[in-house]
This record gives sequence, structure tokens and C-alpha cells, in this order.
Amino acid sequence: MPLTPKALAVALCAFLVPSALQAQAVLYTCHIRHPAPHSGIGKLIYVLHDPATGEARALDGMIKQYRGGDIPVKVLVDNSARTTYRWSIKRPKSENMSHGGIPLVTYTVTIMKASKAIHVSLNLSGWDNKPSANGHCETKLMKK
Repeated sequence: MPLTPKALAVALCAFLVPSALQAQAVLYTCHIRHPAPHSGIGKLIYVLHDPATGEARALDGMIKQYRGGDIPVKVLVDNSARTTYRWSIKRPKSENMSHGGIPLVTYTVTIMKASKAIHVSLNLSGWDNKPSANGHCETKLMKK
């Protein structure tokens, strides 16, 4: 089943409804421009962040494929200019060999608050190359 923007949004909402995130959380729907093929960076990334509690969750194609739904993510920086998130996806050993032996993919995502620009970079464990991409996010306040 292809992972369309609508399917991702439905999956994110379904998993986040029972979450502990409070009112006034911000949902970022981020469209990535020209992600490199086979880089692990998809065309869509969703991040839900509650600045009051510091909790954040993310969903993209790789998270959906390997974890089945959104996951909690670390907030590394949250100031008036930007917010930076980090999460890792551990891939099953059976797939590591068929995909070049990358057992762990670590995402670092920075969203600039004023412009809503996003920068995504990946650290592929055991590899020197670090794929990255840019894009733009739409925001929506999520009320209780």
C-alpha cells in the first residue's frame, strides 16, 4: 500500500488521539523538496510537539514501515528561532544485509519557526555519507 500524504495524516491522528500531548500542541506537516532516492528521507514528515510539556512525536514513511505508527522523539533545541528533533530507527537484521547493512538510521530535523523551513539530515550507522534535504512545513494548532 503506497504511503500517501492522506494515509500518513490518518495514521498520525489515529495514533496520537490517545497520547498524553496536551492542548496547544503544534502539528507540523512538512513537505520535503527533492529527497534523494533511497536516502531514507521521504517527501512528508509529520511532527507533533507540545512546547508546554516538551513532548514530541514524529511520523514519516520509514517510521510507519518499521515501527507501525508515530514514535516519541527527543527535542534537542527549542528556542524562539528553531526547534531541533532527533530520533532513530533500528532496522531488522534480516533487512540490513539487503539494504547495504545499515542497522540504525538517526534523523536530525530542524524547523525554523519564522519561515517554517525544515532541514532533515540522516546519519546512517557504518556509512560516511549523510543524506540531507530541505523543505517547508505547514503548522496547525492542535486543541484538546
